[in-house]
Amino acid sequence: MKFNLFSTPIFMTNIDLDKINIEAEIVENKWYSNTNTSHGKKNKLSKDGYHYLMTTIAKTIMPVLPGCSKVNLLNIWKNKYITEDFQENHIHTESHFSFIIYVKGASKTVFFAPHKNLIECFYKESFFDQTYQSEFRPGQIVIFPSYLEHMVKKSSNIETYAGNLLITNIDEKKAMIEKVNDANGYVCE
Repeated sequence: MKFNLFSTPIFMTNIDLDKINIEAEIVENKWYSNTNTSHGKKNKLSKDGYHYLMTTIAKTIMPVLPGCSKVNLLNIWKNKYITEDFQENHIHTESHFSFIIYVKGASKTVFFAPHKNLIECFYKESFFDQTYQSEFRPGQIVIFPSYLEHMVKKSSNIETYAGNLLITNIDEKKAMIEKVNDANGYVCE
């Protein structure tokens, strides 16, 4: 008998890029990698775009969530990889799940096994997988636990949207209220 302990769920589904448009100011040279991004800036997603995105995400990840869970969008931003740009290894803190929407160009995202460093300490060569080079394409979204370390290899002419999600229980008094209104849609500041 074989079973996997502590497996890491990763979800992928198709997404209609015409239904999601983020109004954002791209800032050059953020992080060590000097990534062109709107992370940490005012990013606006229309009300319809927000509802489409959140419905797609909720339908995709709900099978692994406890009953009565609510999926909340914490933030969303654009990344542009222009000429041989990259993103260093990182995780997303203070969120449960994160996502990447591939808008333009082939995926260069690499995911690292959570136990990678332990394996490297004990084995010169290992038969345990330590990395996964993704093969996602434009019009796909990947959703993964925010603790999962990942990076973007050197890339040119690629655009992604990325964001973070918080899972709350709808019975909690402190459940997040959706930041959506009819006039402005979703605004992340």
